[in-house]
Amino acid sequence: MVYEPRDAWRFTASYASFAEAIPLRAHAAGVEASQTIAEAAYERRDYRWEGLASINYFDFTDSNQRTAIYASTGYAYEMRARREQRLFLEWSLSRNTFDGAVYFNPSQDNSLGLMHRTDFVFDSRYRRHVDHLWLSVNAYSQEGFGTHGRWALRYEQDYDLDEARALAVGAGVARNVYDGKYETETRVYLNYRQRF
Repeated sequence: MVYEPRDAWRFTASYASFAEAIPLRAHAAGVEASQTIAEAAYERRDYRWEGLASINYFDFTDSNQRTAIYASTGYAYEMRARREQRLFLEWSLSRNTFDGAVYFNPSQDNSLGLMHRTDFVFDSRYRRHVDHLWLSVNAYSQEGFGTHGRWALRYEQDYDLDEARALAVGAGVARNVYDGKYETETRVYLNYRQRF
């Protein structure tokens, strides 16, 4: 369900009886979850300011219940024909009710940080071609394990091939922390979207 009372505001709510956005270890162990989402988004008409707030509730089949809250605000400090640069302040919080999960499942954690995004706009034979470069740093706190710094870097090529088809390909590296221990993660992905 989507409600847009004005051009700058968008409110959405959704429910999925089979949530896809759960940990891979949960999938591997046969754990499933339902997901309820409520979200509010704002974008000023000149595209300088934007904001987002969301709450996600997961009900796992292993009896875990997860509540995740996220909020961000962003400002475009450079908007040129071929390049746009934005800075975002991001905050998140999550709580889980089950201690014995086979997946990473802190009883409570939160993060506060900055994310910078540069968009490079290209002339091409496609309807639209934009490359994105993200760099983020944040302070992550997990109950019982203190606060640690994290960072991530990602680059993506984003194509609207025509009115119905879109393609995104990207790669990234991130330095995360789980139960007080650092891990470096690399990611390569390809997404294809087809509208019918």
